[in-house]
Amino acid sequence: MAVNFRSLLLKSRLSWQPPVIHRAKHVGLGRIRYGWDLIGWREPEILPSFEQRVGEQTHQDPEVNRFINIGFSSGKSRRELRQAEKEQAAILKDVRKDPALEKAARHHKLNIPLNDVRKQWESQGELSQISGAAMHYGIFRDLYGAAYFVPQFPLRVSFPSTADYETPVYRGNLISPSDALTAPTITFPSADDSLWTLLMTNLDGHLQDTDAEYVHWFIGNIPGGDVIKGETIVDYLQPIPLRGTGFHRYCFVLYHQSKRMDFSDFKPNSKSLRSRTFRTPEFYRGFQDELTPASMAFFLAEWDDSVTKCFHKTLDQSEPAFSYEHKPIYHTPQRKYPQTQPFNLYLDRYRDKKDIAEEMMKKRFKTMSPFTADPPRRKWPLLDRTYEGKDIKDMPSWKQIEIRKEQLGHSRYKLIYDPLASWPN
Repeated sequence: MAVNFRSLLLKSRLSWQPPVIHRAKHVGLGRIRYGWDLIGWREPEILPSFEQRVGEQTHQDPEVNRFINIGFSSGKSRRELRQAEKEQAAILKDVRKDPALEKAARHHKLNIPLNDVRKQWESQGELSQISGAAMHYGIFRDLYGAAYFVPQFPLRVSFPSTADYETPVYRGNLISPSDALTAPTITFPSADDSLWTLLMTNLDGHLQDTDAEYVHWFIGNIPGGDVIKGETIVDYLQPIPLRGTGFHRYCFVLYHQSKRMDFSDFKPNSKSLRSRTFRTPEFYRGFQDELTPASMAFFLAEWDDSVTKCFHKTLDQSEPAFSYEHKPIYHTPQRKYPQTQPFNLYLDRYRDKKDIAEEMMKKRFKTMSPFTADPPRRKWPLLDRTYEGKDIKDMPSWKQIEIRKEQLGHSRYKLIYDPLASWPN
């Protein structure tokens, strides 16, 4: 039998496979035989993300840090809650398919009963949103550690105002301390034969201990939801967020009592802040068999002038304040002929600040009198196009800019309207 060497050679070439290339120990090998380029082969590697790396460094045992519900149970099983979610999703799906509603919404003719919507939200979603907001702001973490509770009913808190309106407390809204000078009005649904305890604490304001709080209001043995008839353990103190410390969290927590209790050990022995030191974990640990958290509300507050008055008049002590000490700004040595530099700003950069402050105070003394109050600032200062009887348009551009700064009270001209203003660097 004749052998076709040409066909055998062709088959051998087609079935030829390159030799097995093992993983290279280094990168950067040059060209090898048969035209293959090898630049250091290795298996693909997926690097961990930033969240994964942080999670590895801050790993916590889920069993040890598992959140425990210390409040009342919701009364509904997971199956019932899941069924309610499915029913709500089915209703939304049917509504979206309704062409009449879509047409009315497109032509701005759809009327929505807001009162009914609010009632439905209060009965279904408000309590879970309160718990979620408290979890987001770290309220449960700083109050109880690894514990939480789901409010059983909304706690209505509103501060009275000098006008005809009130300032309500929701879920982390911002309230000025000047709007919370007096004790708020508290309302919540309650049975006539029940007893309650109300606590208002500052989670971020303690001066010596970061794990402690200041109690601003403590009322125990509240009968039937009437806060006025309760036993006042600690008198109300307005919010006092310190200057330079940002926003402070103020929390109202309502506890249900199983019996009448004695809170005389928590009465402060003086008007100082030290006597208002309070620790919620220790308090709840001592009364966990008699007290059960039932509802809450909280707000944020930032420093204003009423905090200073409270320290001086109510607490009879000096006000602590915090500020950041900035490093002095470095200026290059002054040159005789600076190029492309505004000459007025360049020269003021190297002037003594005391001389500039003296110049601003002289301007202030021209417009003030020791026998009368300072004249009110104009609401629209830039409408005046004259300065010292001259038209601003006829002045050079740098002078016009300085006049506008003076009229608005910007930069160094703040000292004209507020002599206690901080000096801009």
